[in-house]
Amino acid sequence: STPPSDDILITRSDRLIWEVARARREAGMTFPKWAVGLTLASGIGLFVVGVESLVVGMGCALLALGADQIQRQRRSRTWPSTLAVVVDREIREATGTLSSPSSSAVRLSYTPVARYEYTVEGTVYTGVSLEDGATAMDSLDDAVRMTREQWGLGQTVPVWYDPAHPFVHTRRHPDTSRPRLSTWMLLVSGLALAAGGVVWIATGGF
Repeated sequence: STPPSDDILITRSDRLIWEVARARREAGMTFPKWAVGLTLASGIGLFVVGVESLVVGMGCALLALGADQIQRQRRSRTWPSTLAVVVDREIREATGTLSSPSSSAVRLSYTPVARYEYTVEGTVYTGVSLEDGATAMDSLDDAVRMTREQWGLGQTVPVWYDPAHPFVHTRRHPDTSRPRLSTWMLLVSGLALAAGGVVWIATGGF
């Protein structure tokens, strides 16, 4: 990690993401059982039928995840809300390359990341800002300014949570949110893989 900018750490690690993942794992908040079962079935199919079944299984898994996200977005319109408190924040630095026909240059980008906590019926849950998307900036000064304005320590932000599984939540207002581009990409990719795998099996290979 590089030195902090005043009180905000500039880092290349995913520390806050792993902290949230570890907290959920320790509380038993992991992938749904159907996703684990589908993954295992795909692995078994790899040995029984071949690579084709693995492709179909991966496609079905992506389709299921995309459909689950859309259903979750629809269900979220009835979710209750509460206030989450920002408990940690940092700026993640990443390196990319800008290329042109004549030259290429290194590009640095900076993404504000925050971890927050909220309480439902006496249980504390944690989340990270990247779960609802993030904005990468070319200017470190702009990233620092945005982090201070939107993710001040102790600042509260509204979240909407699933009453059946309170660790599932969103910071986007359910009445105005729509399926994200990533959701549609899951569906399209899953459909392409599943269909391609079926054709592969039916034709005995390409």
